[in-house]
Amino acid sequence: MIPTRRRHLGLAFLLVLGFMACALSVQADDLMWNGFLTTGTAFSNRATPYIDGIAKEPALASQSHLGLNLAKDVSPSVRVAAQLLIREDEADAAVKADWAFVSFRIADRLHLTLGKQKVPMWIASAYVDVGAAYPWARPPEEVYSLFNLKSFNGTSFRYEQPIGSSVLVIEPYGGETFVETQPSQPTADSKLTGRNLFGASVDWTWGVTTLRASYNRALWTLNLGDGIQLGERHMIIRSFGFSTELSDFFLMAEYGETIDLDENKFLSKSSKLATDAAVAAAAGDKVAAATLAGQSALLGLRVGGARGQYVTVGRKFDEFTVHITGASLQHLVTPGVTQDQRSAALGTSYDLSNDSVLKLEAKRIFIPHGGVGLFKSAVWTSELDDAMIYSINYNLIF
Repeated sequence: MIPTRRRHLGLAFLLVLGFMACALSVQADDLMWNGFLTTGTAFSNRATPYIDGIAKEPALASQSHLGLNLAKDVSPSVRVAAQLLIREDEADAAVKADWAFVSFRIADRLHLTLGKQKVPMWIASAYVDVGAAYPWARPPEEVYSLFNLKSFNGTSFRYEQPIGSSVLVIEPYGGETFVETQPSQPTADSKLTGRNLFGASVDWTWGVTTLRASYNRALWTLNLGDGIQLGERHMIIRSFGFSTELSDFFLMAEYGETIDLDENKFLSKSSKLATDAAVAAAAGDKVAAATLAGQSALLGLRVGGARGQYVTVGRKFDEFTVHITGASLQHLVTPGVTQDQRSAALGTSYDLSNDSVLKLEAKRIFIPHGGVGLFKSAVWTSELDDAMIYSINYNLIF
């Protein structure tokens, strides 16, 4: 028999295809489509798993995914589009709708979009899964892993305003989003939901230079089962970015931060529970003391307060591109434990053709005393050494 989860995912995929077929009246001569593939491996010189499970054993699944974009102009002012994505590191490698929306041109410079869409947060947000579209083997995780926000269900507006030889793009949006914390082992409690989502991005582009600023706010339910209850918190994510080119050189830089507006309230609860735990311990109730101390520790974790940044400098040499990237992350999780790290990466890519790219990258992770960086939380009580991360991948656009 087919497992229930896989049957449901298969049904969802058929519904997506059915929607596309009916809504678009698909015909071979006017359906626009293209796809992309990324596959490769990454490994380190440390046994402690890094983000996406990268360790001494080469990580294959987490580096592989396949996408297909479909689009149809229903009329001169209506466009429907979807992206179907297969990620090998997810539990069943099922085909899922990464985004699916309908867009209306309601004025010459104004568009309204409804459905599942990419969150316009980072410079590479619109093409973060298309490995051939950026210079790195993977976008710098010091910034792009901040809350791991990718898509939302809701409404957005896009307004374009020419200013001399430049263009200003303003994109407000709202709806609901979620983050899957365990895509390879999903459970009923592994999904973090963000409600009352509101955000906006502003892009100012002139020639090959772009300035970007974005803001995102939502009420997040951060409860992962009975063992991890972090409550509902109003979170803000802000980012600023810059990219430009000069002859064969290019420069990219981004900064992102998370802010927990309810942090003081939860720290106050944590302090009270710690006091109650001390009282219970003094009374000889070890079970109650341990339970209260555990609850205090959870509520004392700082969900917000993370700040990440990177700078990339590179140069193109015909088919070769070389880049150097420096990045850092600062995040005080709890007194004495931080996710702080710095990194320096050297990468190169070779254009095998106009549509395919081979990439190599070596990245040094520097961990300060008391820091754990983006290594798995199970080692938060351990002293970590610096590490090397090696990546090689192949990227294709078709």
